[in-house]
Amino acid sequence: MYVKLTIYSLICGSESQISKFSISVPGGPHTTIYTKTLRPSSPKGIISALSVSQDSLLAAGKFNNSISLFSHTYEHITTFSTTHGTGITELHWSPDSRYLYVTPRQSAEIEVWDVRSTGEMVACLSGRRGRTNQRLWGDLSADGRWFLSGGTDGVVRGWRTDVLAREVEPSWEVKAHDGMNVLVFLCGAWLIVDCVCSATLHPSWPMLATGSGSNHFIHDDDDDDKVRIEDYSLKVWVFE
Repeated sequence: MYVKLTIYSLICGSESQISKFSISVPGGPHTTIYTKTLRPSSPKGIISALSVSQDSLLAAGKFNNSISLFSHTYEHITTFSTTHGTGITELHWSPDSRYLYVTPRQSAEIEVWDVRSTGEMVACLSGRRGRTNQRLWGDLSADGRWFLSGGTDGVVRGWRTDVLAREVEPSWEVKAHDGMNVLVFLCGAWLIVDCVCSATLHPSWPMLATGSGSNHFIHDDDDDDKVRIEDYSLKVWVFE
């Protein structure tokens, strides 16, 4: 299930269904979209990502790599499929509502689609360490010039998006947390080095918040005295 909060409503995605609730009116949803009926060949799927553009276009992604676009009256516009990863985990609209940034699961790339002009993928932000089933939340700056995302190596990377090329390499990177998503036995303790699961920019101030943490499953019955050290932390960065 995925939940998206806007100014006046709460939009929820579930199994082949999108529901819109009014914040000011209690009760059930006032709008429901059944995504299984959009295309005859469309398979069932969980709505895994939602995003609303500045002009009220709704983008909904699924774990089957399909993305559907809806008008402000929730009429179906089109449905297309991405080429990377094993499911959509996050969607971002550019400030001018032209480009849609698609973050797939189990992928080192972030796709950029031109939904207004060509209807095709026009750029690919490469170099992300995203080979994991965990959601790695990224963010697009308010002016649309930068896209930021963390990775399993504990590094936050930034891509310039004001001039899009077919393949865009990171312009900068910073070691934000201890990452790599592996288990290390060090000095008699289990050291869990976690990925950067969230990177969020402040909408108006030069500030960045990053969070780390992963789910770990350790089965070791030989030594009950071993200590697990995990990196679950939140950091706030200020740009100068």
